Amino acid sequence: MYSYTGVLGFILCTFCAAHLDLTGIPTRDQLNELTAYVQKLVKCRNVPAMAVTLVKGDSFVWSRGFGKADRENGKPATRNTRFCIGSLSKAFTSTILGKILSQEQNITWDTPVRKILGDDFRFSDELRTDIANLRDLLAHKMGVPSYFSALLNGFPDDVTRSDLVRRLQFMEATEPIRTNFLYNNYMYSLAGYVAEVLGKASWEDLVRDNIFTPLGMTSTGFVNDDHGFENFALPYITVNGELVNISKDLITSVNPAGPAGSVFSTAEDMTKWIKFHLNISAMLRSHNPLSPYLLKMADTYEGQMPGGFFPNDKIKPTYPIHDVTIAYALGWVNSNYRGYRKLWHSGGIISYTSGLWLFPDVDAGLFFSVSGPLDRNKRYVTQEVGYFAADLLLGERSWLNMTTACKFPLPYERPGPEKPKQPRPDQHGASRKPTRPLADYTGVYGHLAFGNITISLGGSENAPLRLHYGRFGEMVLKAMRHPNTFVATYVGPLWYVMGADDGSDPITVRFRPHPHDKAVLSYLDYPVAENHPTTFIRGLQLDDTTKTRPKDFCTSTGSVLFKHNCMYFYVLFFYIIFNINILTER
Repeated sequence: MYSYTGVLGFILCTFCAAHLDLTGIPTRDQLNELTAYVQKLVKCRNVPAMAVTLVKGDSFVWSRGFGKADRENGKPATRNTRFCIGSLSKAFTSTILGKILSQEQNITWDTPVRKILGDDFRFSDELRTDIANLRDLLAHKMGVPSYFSALLNGFPDDVTRSDLVRRLQFMEATEPIRTNFLYNNYMYSLAGYVAEVLGKASWEDLVRDNIFTPLGMTSTGFVNDDHGFENFALPYITVNGELVNISKDLITSVNPAGPAGSVFSTAEDMTKWIKFHLNISAMLRSHNPLSPYLLKMADTYEGQMPGGFFPNDKIKPTYPIHDVTIAYALGWVNSNYRGYRKLWHSGGIISYTSGLWLFPDVDAGLFFSVSGPLDRNKRYVTQEVGYFAADLLLGERSWLNMTTACKFPLPYERPGPEKPKQPRPDQHGASRKPTRPLADYTGVYGHLAFGNITISLGGSENAPLRLHYGRFGEMVLKAMRHPNTFVATYVGPLWYVMGADDGSDPITVRFRPHPHDKAVLSYLDYPVAENHPTTFIRGLQLDDTTKTRPKDFCTSTGSVLFKHNCMYFYVLFFYIIFNINILTER
């Protein structure tokens, strides 16, 4: 197993010598102002709990909690309260890989993944399979959509990380590799799996033994740990403005894609993680003889893919400052805020939203996390706290203040129109009569990457059909005007996705008959990726023990039916296999 306690010790012991810029350390009065500012936001934005951390050099650390971690029991949030940090986990994955690669003689960020995992490993086409490397995975260069719905619903418990890696070959790409930024959690799952193969231990053990333990992050762990939600800020959403609990078990939906987003932590522990990266940056600036590990870490901070996260940009003349995204790095985003280099990432998982901002050239960093709600208030409060705290650390006059705290983004821009309040799932109106008898729709529909969707009778006049997908996905289906088309609304643990304030709209699913037998509904189109329906095939059963698939019989540029890959032919092939009796009878 890889261990770099010695490297971490060297980095931490030289922290004081490397950090020279101590300007911008907040005064007591400024910290009192920040405290009052956050308290006001937590109240007016209806945020249940928040944690905030500020770090400047080696001499200043400030962290504390706000609000209630458990509203029902009146438990306050503190600097030791645990929050799920979502995609801030990605930097842990790139950091582990940086260490592993620094000890490898023949493997770099640019080594094709297939050379590491062997010839059985595949993506959806030959070109991607042959050239994709760790840099492509970590910078979201792969051209594969997010397919987020499969993670939201939760892969079955028996799907392992290696199973998920084998399924990647059946995830359709929509863009050529290295041409467009497409955020994808599955590629970080693959990167974590590569770390497991090279490090000869699970990703969780590698991170725990080589980062958490040497840094003293004793309250940090993974959502699949047997923690019993001890000292957690519980997840909340709002319905008609009132905070409502949602199921804590939903945080495990990220598994087995843990390397993309399964870490939880505290404000106190995140000070140590921030110091670690600030000190590496300081040593890189010092131009002293650099170890192979530091050189690998330098790569993780460098922009790799232009753009990404454009909606977060704030520029003059609309705002009095600029905060402009430059490029995605390896688990980090490169931006420029008020002329300062900014490394950052955001994270979201169920109701939690987190952010980590580093200003490495002035030895400053901050972390914030909230436990809800699932509406625009959460987005505004994290931005406001981030900018207010950043200005304190940078020694800049803040462009936000107590007067505008609860009105942001006013007076700079008017927020978009609020979505109408979503009715609860059981309040939707009566559905139309389905085109066919209900029994025609029932059955199991499979996809080689995304598993099985089961359609069953709902037992209700207003919801005659139900859709079951993954560990948590349960939806009611109501017929629409178009034949064999239904609107699907979550019930069960995920009811809040559409039932909460600012929740998403119901989705549309469509059944299609076999082209040679219109009497049989053979296909179900379900949007695993937003605005990109994926076809599930009736009767197709996924066997994760199958490690190979039919050899490609088309080029890497793909067919006209599916851009840049051959998924149409694979779908047709497996349909023929599982429906051979019907075809021969015809």
